[in-house]
Amino acid sequence: MKRCPTCQSIYTDVSLSYCLQDGSKLVVVSDSASSADATWQISGGGSRAGEEPPPTEILRPEDMPTARVEATAPTREQPRARPTAVAVEQPHATAVPSTAPRSSAPVVALSVIVGILLLTLGGLIVWIAMRDKGRTETGVATANSNQGETKQENATRTKSSTNSSANTTTQPSPADTSAAQKEVQGVLNAWADTIRQRNLDEHMKYYADVLDVYYNATNVSSARVRTERSAAFSKYTSMEMQLSNINISVEPSGTRATATFDKTFDFRSDEKDFKGSGLNQFWFSKASGRWRITGEKDLKTYYINK
Repeated sequence: MKRCPTCQSIYTDVSLSYCLQDGSKLVVVSDSASSADATWQISGGGSRAGEEPPPTEILRPEDMPTARVEATAPTREQPRARPTAVAVEQPHATAVPSTAPRSSAPVVALSVIVGILLLTLGGLIVWIAMRDKGRTETGVATANSNQGETKQENATRTKSSTNSSANTTTQPSPADTSAAQKEVQGVLNAWADTIRQRNLDEHMKYYADVLDVYYNATNVSSARVRTERSAAFSKYTSMEMQLSNINISVEPSGTRATATFDKTFDFRSDEKDFKGSGLNQFWFSKASGRWRITGEKDLKTYYINK
């Protein structure tokens, strides 16, 4: 048997080394001494006033094992060790925010890529808008130019029609159309002859005082035409002119006509040759019984060699 030297508790379990009441180291006692002590403990429990008697359970050998197992300190204290384990794990929980800055790197890279894509897309949109604007402005300028030329031609025809009406008081019959075409073609051939002959005075007799259209100009005086032809006649010693595919249309008034034809020329001098071919259009009006040129223009150039 064993006894606690502090509280005098008796234990029959020889495997115990420490007291279950105060944790003191137990001492081995003989059976006779333990019986006497046990008797003293029992008999003296009620005679000492003011003292707490030791637990009665320890005096009952049949109850001791149960009392010892239930009161085992390690079993009761084991749950208390868990908070310590939780405290050890706390640094792992607080370590989560420290990794947050690392995860921002992909976000920053993605933001930069998105920004570059947006800038590229914006630049592409601006370039397309500027390109379309340039095309639109070019188209508008072309349309305005064509419209201006159309208005110019209409104005020229109106003026020529007015001049023709002022210079005639009679309306030809349908039978006169063929005769008018022959007359205009005769004037056109004579005009070409004066170029071959380099005869400036005769050449200018086939022009009206004012030309409604003269190539890219309008309302040009015959004096300007004379100046330009005089320079050409003086520059070249040989001037060949051929007209073909002549098509003449006469208006119902019989005082205005339009001729389109292919013109081939070969002008030569000791220093230079100038030749070419193209499609031309002349306008004629009849005044005082004579057909005169009121307009002259190149419609198309087939070839030119200077």
